[in-house]
Amino acid sequence: MLRHHSIAEGRGLANIRAVTEKYQGSLELERREETVLLSVLSAIPQQDENHHI
Repeated sequence: MLRHHSIAEGRGLANIRAVTEKYQGSLELERREETVLLSVLSAIPQQDENHHI
């Protein structure tokens, strides 16, 4: 589940959002006074021992 906020989104955050969607994860973006809190939860697909990144 992605929660969209009114905080300006740059290219890096757009990439994080795209990967989170790809792996059916969740992303929360929250402004707290002078700070922005980014929380990402995503499952990492298991790979067999013959597959290398």
